[in-house]
Amino acid sequence: ITFSGNNSTFTGNVGIGTSNIGTQSNLYLGAASSSEGGQITLQKATGGTLAAHIDAYTSGSIDYMRVLSGTDTATTAAPFVFDLTNTSLGIGTTLPSNYNSYADNLVVADSAHSGISIASGTTSLGTLMFADGTSGTASYRGRVQYDHNTDSMNFHTAAAERLTINSSGNATFAGDVTIGPKSNASITTSESGGATTKLMSASVG
Repeated sequence: ITFSGNNSTFTGNVGIGTSNIGTQSNLYLGAASSSEGGQITLQKATGGTLAAHIDAYTSGSIDYMRVLSGTDTATTAAPFVFDLTNTSLGIGTTLPSNYNSYADNLVVADSAHSGISIASGTTSLGTLMFADGTSGTASYRGRVQYDHNTDSMNFHTAAAERLTINSSGNATFAGDVTIGPKSNASITTSESGGATTKLMSASVG
């Protein structure tokens, strides 16, 4: 150990609260409970209020890493939880893997309104991609895309645009529209002239 003013330099790995020091990391933090790991606390200033905690713990057979805010160290209050066993991330929930297994990799939860925002430039695109590979069209087989330049929403399947809703609310389908045998199609309008249905062939346009 080398001391220089308020700084210390360690030539080997360091363990705090543990004597079980491995070789995979330079700093090991221990805990009193076998179900909890060491904790890192971020403080706003010397002697000031606590800003956040970062720690690890085990519940049942699942390992977690969590970020807690302020002085609250309860597992039920963690705003960010990483489920290391099931590779899930919870924002606003401590148990992301409890949700539907088809969509529990990222769970955003709130007891009131909840949502995710995709913010883009005024002439740029906001996109949600569905991929089954990393090259070619496999990286964008499905797509939901908003074009801020034209204020239009586009839906893609099989790597091609299938439905566009423009800024006026008009929808353009690339394929056929099928209505089920027990369903009804209604056309309404706020115009005094009434609604109009047009049937045209592709050659007429």
